[in-house]
Amino acid sequence: MAYYTALSRSATSEGTVIIQGFDDRKISCKISGYLRQEFRELELLDEITKLAYENRLPNQINGTLRNALIQQFQTYKGTDYIPLNVPNQLKWTSKDPMDLVQDVTESPWQIVKITKAQSDSCSKKENKAVNMKHIKNNKFIAVEGTISVERKLKHKADDKEHEDTPKTNKIKGPNTQKNSPVGLIWDSNNWSCAYDAIFTILYDVWIQNPTKWSKQFSWISNPLQNLAFGFDEVIKGKMRLEKARDNVRDMLYEVDPMMFPKGANGTSIPDLAKTLMNGSGLSCYANFQCMICKTEVSLNPPDNLMYIHSNANTVNSWFQTWQQSPTVCNSCHSIQKTTCGYIKPPEIIMFSIDSNNVAISKTVKVAAGTNNKLFILPLKDIIYLKDFHFTSRLISNKDIWFHDGQITKNKCRKEGHIINFDDKQLKQCNNARAVLAIYAKR
Repeated sequence: MAYYTALSRSATSEGTVIIQGFDDRKISCKISGYLRQEFRELELLDEITKLAYENRLPNQINGTLRNALIQQFQTYKGTDYIPLNVPNQLKWTSKDPMDLVQDVTESPWQIVKITKAQSDSCSKKENKAVNMKHIKNNKFIAVEGTISVERKLKHKADDKEHEDTPKTNKIKGPNTQKNSPVGLIWDSNNWSCAYDAIFTILYDVWIQNPTKWSKQFSWISNPLQNLAFGFDEVIKGKMRLEKARDNVRDMLYEVDPMMFPKGANGTSIPDLAKTLMNGSGLSCYANFQCMICKTEVSLNPPDNLMYIHSNANTVNSWFQTWQQSPTVCNSCHSIQKTTCGYIKPPEIIMFSIDSNNVAISKTVKVAAGTNNKLFILPLKDIIYLKDFHFTSRLISNKDIWFHDGQITKNKCRKEGHIINFDDKQLKQCNNARAVLAIYAKR
């Protein structure tokens, strides 16, 4: 509907320019059953409104709530009745019927007040007790799915009691074991090392704060949103981590079976990372401004996945150059700078590394916002490639853990504290070279 709202501002298709990519599946797929039912009910309400305006609505159709009104109209006309102006896409048939709408009865209610005398004589705690007494005496009928006031107050007290408890201690899931972060087991039938390497670190990041990272993943892309949903099912004990991986893999396979194949075929880490980061959630921008001739040009925004092809010394040094790179002005031919950055501080950044000489920085500095304020993102993961097989090192609480779905299975092997590794040591692991580095907020 957001797409529809934007496009409805245009007068003609010829005069419309789309300047940012979007997921065309959002507007080329069928609507959900819930939305179709909503539109159908609105069509019936339109018909009821028209008949009421023309004084042709029978007296027995007199409901005060929409469900009751529609049910009365369906009973009068029959569930097969379709108003003349209903679009073909919404019309119901014997194969796709519109059943009789269920009536919903309002729960009785009243306003409960504390008298001034009670307020003056009772403490805050006693006032709460009086309130609860009035509520019980009035015998309210709770609407299905609601939470009683007592339970809400109790939960609020419980939350306050535990508000200083670290979030990771509240999560009961596979990652609560003290010895090792959880890893993904390699699928020997459908080679999965690319997914194992990148999803292992994403799970370790996500589980530190599921609420925050579920929102972030949903904001960045649909595959990450699907992955966050799977992670949530994992910590509830309803799904294995490998199943969450395979669900996202199936989703990507349906979109592009050549890029994300199954069987004894490999998947490109840069392709996978780019697809995971392909949404607009990171809000990259790029522009050029000449201080000599005052030329200003807005450039195409860069990909959310950074590609390092040069012989930069470190990831961070390349990234600083990327944010302020020299450019020749086309108008006056003076050397100025192209500025690349972020509208708001990113929560996660991925760097695809196509060079053997780039050392892996432990942090990167990011300029974001209108004032280009600097933010620091720490290193969270490095993915390595050797003999067509991906492995990874993840940094959890400043400890470095090695994961290989073939060898370490669903566990990771501790290699030491990050302070004991320098940037150059991190670019290789067991003779494998680094191909992807991930930085994320703690």
